[in-house]
Amino acid sequence: MYNEKIDDVIKSVKADVSSTISQKIDVLVGICESQIERGSSDFSVAMIGKLFKKQGGVSSQSIQNKTGAKYKAVISAFEKYHGMQLAAIHNAPKGNL
Repeated sequence: MYNEKIDDVIKSVKADVSSTISQKIDVLVGICESQIERGSSDFSVAMIGKLFKKQGGVSSQSIQNKTGAKYKAVISAFEKYHGMQLAAIHNAPKGNL
């Protein structure tokens, strides 16, 4: 569903974490994938944090804190790389009708 650069960020973030945090990152990835499936480009910490908290993750405030850096890195990767894919689609030349 997502591209290789996002996958690289996820692997990097999960490299040195506990199994609990790894599971939470998996939940976070699922939330971000759901945003893509819904056609949403809203990967703000506020939006993702709200959805994440509902599914047993940490709050938006916790993501913003130093200890939430790994979660924020995942969200930022989806925002950046999915946003780039959307821009490429929207800026692709259209055929003459």
